[in-house]
Amino acid sequence: MKVTFILHSGYFVELDSCCLLFDYWRGDIPQSDKPLYVFASHHHEDHFSPEVFKAVSYTHLTLPTICSV
Repeated sequence: MKVTFILHSGYFVELDSCCLLFDYWRGDIPQSDKPLYVFASHHHEDHFSPEVFKAVSYTHLTLPTICSV
């Protein structure tokens, strides 16, 4: 596992089988051929930016559905 701090609250985690991107706001996202899962802890602009979809060129991009109580 490799963990990369991006900016503010953003982290990129590379696992053996996939990559995880947490709370992306802005900054350079490492590239990989592995599937990418994008997570946002909440809907503030400094924890989620739609720009993430323009910033990545992954073949497999998965957006998990998260339920908040």
